[in-house]
Amino acid sequence: MSTRSTSSTVPNHKLFFSSLSTHSSYYYILSHVVDYLKKVYNIDAVLRTDVMADIFLTDAVIMSQNWLHPWKSLWWVDTPVYRIEGNYFVTRNNKIVMVTSNWVRDVLRRSFNIDPPVRYLPVFGCYRPMYNFHDKSGFVTIGNNLGVDRKNIYFLHKWFIDHNIRNYLKVVSNEPVADIVGNYNLDDSRKYDLLGKSLFYIAMSRAEGFGLPPLEALSCGTPVIYLNAHTFHELLNDKIGIPVEVGNEYDIDIKVEGVPLHYHFYDPDEKEFTYAMETAKTINKDLYEDMVAKGLEYVEEKFGYKKIIDNLVDILFTF
Repeated sequence: MSTRSTSSTVPNHKLFFSSLSTHSSYYYILSHVVDYLKKVYNIDAVLRTDVMADIFLTDAVIMSQNWLHPWKSLWWVDTPVYRIEGNYFVTRNNKIVMVTSNWVRDVLRRSFNIDPPVRYLPVFGCYRPMYNFHDKSGFVTIGNNLGVDRKNIYFLHKWFIDHNIRNYLKVVSNEPVADIVGNYNLDDSRKYDLLGKSLFYIAMSRAEGFGLPPLEALSCGTPVIYLNAHTFHELLNDKIGIPVEVGNEYDIDIKVEGVPLHYHFYDPDEKEFTYAMETAKTINKDLYEDMVAKGLEYVEEKFGYKKIIDNLVDILFTF
């Protein structure tokens, strides 16, 4: 659906959206989605942070904890969780589930024996190169951890220290080693400037259900060095960045706020990562600018927010 709806086709009641946390990329995405729906479709949309909502953007843990939600609801699930402990029935009580990637779909198929449709998350971004090649420098990574270093912040921190170039890495995280404490509480202009002025974005997450920051980086003209596993394998390719192959993969059990989680983690091969970094540091202008152009085209075509939200509206009309 690419045309704007008329006032006769929009839902005749408020639509309540929730990410259940103001400190997440989910809340950031939904705030933009809600604004777009109001402006373009005249849909009376409200963003909140509780379980009394129609549409959720959240992870599988929250979804499974709230499976007794009292009325029809849509759950847009972005999760790195491989298996969730407990007897949850996610299709009961008119619960509609869709997921952010095929990798997540496979995870939920194994976990819950369901096969939900895939709807990628919208990337808002800046959709233009922020800086010229010669004005860019260093590397950046963004990601908060919860319970375990899923974003692989400490691997990057140590690698850059060991190679005496820690000052070339900007870490935006809730971890003590962060250069900038935060995540999606950064305002857009500051975040896009940080992404755009970096030579490469580094995405080494051990597991990821979608991965918004590397795609935002592409939209700002910054290619990606990424772990060639989980959702990154699906969403990124070597024409828009530099892949790093997996060195090890394993299951890990942890508890987050009392909830037992079972991850399947992927770690990068350190030699492969070192090779990728050397390639990035010595890349020539022509090859780099070709990556930038392809990245901008790729992210707008596949994850552009107008296309994603327009294709979501047909589902919202059923509420």
